[in-house]
Amino acid sequence: MTDPSGPTAGSMARRALVLRSPLVVDGCFAAFCVLVATSRYLALTAPSVLPGIDGGNWLALGHAWLGGSGPGTTYPPLVPVLTVVAVSLFGPIHGVAGLAALSSVAPAAGAYGVLRSQRLGWVAAMLSGFLLVGRPTGEATAWGGYPQLLGIGVSLLALAALDRYLASGTGRHALGTGVLLALDLATSHFTGLMTAAAGVVIVLLRLLWGDRRGTRQLSWRTAWLVLAPSLVLVPVYWRLVPALVQEVPGPGPALGTTASIGASGAFAFIGVAAVLATPLVLWRRQRSRSLWRLTTSVVVVTAVAYGVTREPRLLYFGPIAAILAAGLWIQDLGHRTADWLRGAAVVASLILTVALGVQTVNSFRLFHAQRDFYSIAPEGMLAATDWLRGSTSPHAVLAVAPVGGAPLGWWVEGLTRRPTDAGSDSVWLAYPQERARARIADSIFTGSFPDDATIATAMRLGVDYLVLPTTWNGYDAGVVHAFERAHPSTVKFDDGSVVVLSTGVRP
Repeated sequence: MTDPSGPTAGSMARRALVLRSPLVVDGCFAAFCVLVATSRYLALTAPSVLPGIDGGNWLALGHAWLGGSGPGTTYPPLVPVLTVVAVSLFGPIHGVAGLAALSSVAPAAGAYGVLRSQRLGWVAAMLSGFLLVGRPTGEATAWGGYPQLLGIGVSLLALAALDRYLASGTGRHALGTGVLLALDLATSHFTGLMTAAAGVVIVLLRLLWGDRRGTRQLSWRTAWLVLAPSLVLVPVYWRLVPALVQEVPGPGPALGTTASIGASGAFAFIGVAAVLATPLVLWRRQRSRSLWRLTTSVVVVTAVAYGVTREPRLLYFGPIAAILAAGLWIQDLGHRTADWLRGAAVVASLILTVALGVQTVNSFRLFHAQRDFYSIAPEGMLAATDWLRGSTSPHAVLAVAPVGGAPLGWWVEGLTRRPTDAGSDSVWLAYPQERARARIADSIFTGSFPDDATIATAMRLGVDYLVLPTTWNGYDAGVVHAFERAHPSTVKFDDGSVVVLSTGVRP
């Protein structure tokens, strides 16, 4: 007789079906996202200092979008405005840290949405998990690349929506694609323009190897909906494009931007070569499938864009291409008729599970190091900016010394809403306006600062207040204290971590 308390073939089959249920997979992936986002939020708020570098810049740009003064550069509005809202609701530390944690989930969520639509189930969750805990994602979260992170997630969904629209031709799918494209362009010009280019590649691939009859029969009555939502952003990009033409390669803070598992050396080279080769190797078997078109579009556009511009921030698309390529290989193996090939897909899934567990554990430790590396604001920064905002004219011009070569002045400008010349190494700056203002600050904060000559230079340049963090590389406590004793009226604020000096140009 069969033991009624023991497992039966039927009960085991039902259990397997439950585990493969899309709702179960969705729930587990969502829980993983919440776990990682919460851990990053707690890590960013634990030191009680302003997180990262770029958060202050988004805050300043957000104030400009909402009608206040700003840094004079143009940027898509979504992240700057979200930063202002988050800071208004939760304060600068918790608001920015919360936005950072949520942004860090976006690439993985976008990849999961794409891979899940291909019915990859747990494979979709595992591959997307690598993006979630990967080194590049943690790095961008730590330094403040929220537009890039959010934009990448939206990019993947927009490309999948475009491919679906090209298959269906319905107005509903056209409008959904248009809304996602507009959202991407409103988030980041990097990801938005990459998405537009990748979309062109998808259309060409469909014309060449897809259902050409269906693609050619697309009606302009629906096709215009793909572009219509983005028309509201034309004024933004009309001002942004001239700056992009003059833009130089950005910082590319590269603790590891070439592979989501942090690979390096020969292994990284082999991985990049494998990703680039995937569309060609699987061309004959997969060219009619949506995932092949998505993977090919991302691989081609990333490789061409980086090859032409050498823009380091484009390397953040590399892990996306790698994850899509891995999903394509597993999908291909799963559709093969040979038992050993289907078994290889199962083995690959098991290997991914173990690797993801190891990467997750390592990511928690690594993120603390990334956070500390990019946390440039001293502990007294909030007290200093509170004093500046409450005790100076709204038109007062500030100059801020850099910390570790990075522009601390972005935080000062964002928190004080005062025009600010932020000292910085040029490697952190992309736009001509940023570089011009950095040169003003750098001409003041020289090796002899503070002395009569550098204060006179600041006065001549129209700077009213000089913000000097004690973490500035050129800070000499003896020189600063001697200057304070000789010129006590110039010292307006000093809490031991930040000194604010007045030039006497404007009260």
